[in-house]
Amino acid sequence: CQFGVKPATEKECEGVAECNKWQVSPWSGCNATCGKGYQTRTVTCSNDDETECFGEKPSSLEACRDHGAHCSHCKVHLYGNQDFSGWQANFAPGTYDTEDMISHGAKCEEVSAIKVLGACCLAKVYQYGDFNRRNKGWAVELAHGEYDGERMEEVGVSNNDVSAMKVYLDPKCGSRSSGSVFRRGSGGSTGGSTSAGAGGDGDDDDDGGRDGESRADADRRKEENMKRML
Repeated sequence: CQFGVKPATEKECEGVAECNKWQVSPWSGCNATCGKGYQTRTVTCSNDDETECFGEKPSSLEACRDHGAHCSHCKVHLYGNQDFSGWQANFAPGTYDTEDMISHGAKCEEVSAIKVLGACCLAKVYQYGDFNRRNKGWAVELAHGEYDGERMEEVGVSNNDVSAMKVYLDPKCGSRSSGSVFRRGSGGSTGGSTSAGAGGDGDDDDDGGRDGESRADADRRKEENMKRML
């Protein structure tokens, strides 16, 4: 550059307070899919020595919630062949006995593959067209994912044996692990499910932490406690 004097890239600090400031990065995205989670950011001292930084250290972790449009999307596709080919029938949230399934384009007892679309979408499929009310049969609840013929058998859905179905949004979406899951029951039952929670708040308000614990260790312990609560 030919004009002017090159600006300085460094300058001396005017007082200790200006040198010893907390510096924070932007918040990360929420780690949850349709539900409660947490987001993080990096917090450092400008002179790389946290013991000399003034004021309380800003939090590096905070709660967040994902509730985008993808959380309310729910569609189920049934297929005639195990590789998602052949006839296809599409279903929105609702309850479908054998006649309803046929009216939507499905062929009774000829379902060989299933797609459940939507992060919070569930499909419960039944062996009998009356939702197993009069006869004891298998019933399997499928979460978001693709189930070809082999995977259907793995989770307990018999090939060419689906006669009724319920499609709905999971009211507890966000509390279960991400990815496809299934629960199997007999008759009209839903099958077992588990949930995890933390007892008490588990948080310590003291900045110094426990005896002999460094400030960094105390911060890490607080972050772990918050993650458990979420």
